[in-house]
Amino acid sequence: MSYVEPNTNPILLVDDFIRYAKAHLLTVSGQASVLSSYQPPLPPAPSICRWNGYKIPDIETPKTDTTSGRTNFQSDALVTRDRFTEEVDLEYEYRSNFTPNQYTRVDGSTTPNTANTPQTNFKASNNEARKTAEEYLGRSMNDTEWNNLVSLTNAESSTNQTERGWVMGIILNRTRDGFTPAGFKNAKYKFANLTDIISQAWQFQPVTGTRGNPGPIPAFIAGPDARDAQSIYGSTIFLKDVPNNWYYFTSNNPAAYKDGTNINFMYGLRKREKDNPPTAKTIGGTIFAK
Repeated sequence: MSYVEPNTNPILLVDDFIRYAKAHLLTVSGQASVLSSYQPPLPPAPSICRWNGYKIPDIETPKTDTTSGRTNFQSDALVTRDRFTEEVDLEYEYRSNFTPNQYTRVDGSTTPNTANTPQTNFKASNNEARKTAEEYLGRSMNDTEWNNLVSLTNAESSTNQTERGWVMGIILNRTRDGFTPAGFKNAKYKFANLTDIISQAWQFQPVTGTRGNPGPIPAFIAGPDARDAQSIYGSTIFLKDVPNNWYYFTSNNPAAYKDGTNINFMYGLRKREKDNPPTAKTIGGTIFAK
């Protein structure tokens, strides 16, 4: 279990135990001896039913501890984050109305929360999120487009929900206008759909790769897990805040720029945050620009 400083809030220990117990139960398996019925004229006969994993459904956590009147996670500051396991780190980042010092990206690296962007926990179903994204785009998407949009949003953003919404907005802006970094706009004749636009050179590194490592990354191919998908669905609430004429974003963490990438692009967008009015904005660990 994770390290917890001495405190007077037992819910921290209880929540940690429940989290690990639920994870353990997913790994157990067994079998049961039963009397099975078969298609007549076969008579009932003994049989074995095997099972693998026992999932405990999530329930809404009470907002207050009825014994103390305090919020359950009021003592989060008592937890020493750098001694967490990766799983608990992510749980820490996902807590709503909380502002961690850094967020985690899909490759496991961390990025500083330079804009002090708080975490939110908005909810939406797959269908609700898709409808919101299609309204922002101005047309319906086919299943491949929608799946690629969710996968690319996951691959290009940290775990911050606001950042995810803005990443999705930029992808949709480029799709709507047939945008490429070279400035070409001809969606009607060149780009038939979102899948076409994200596959163009110099667009999105998780899809096209770099000079030294071309091709899509595994995280884009596999797509997000259930928790990240839920966060991305909820992030569509922020699409209304993304200007339709903003087309750029890049990591605000210099450590993210490896061989085959251009760190000067990041420095250029940082300067644009100082424009009057600003033409760039940092959210979470990513800079977005017009």
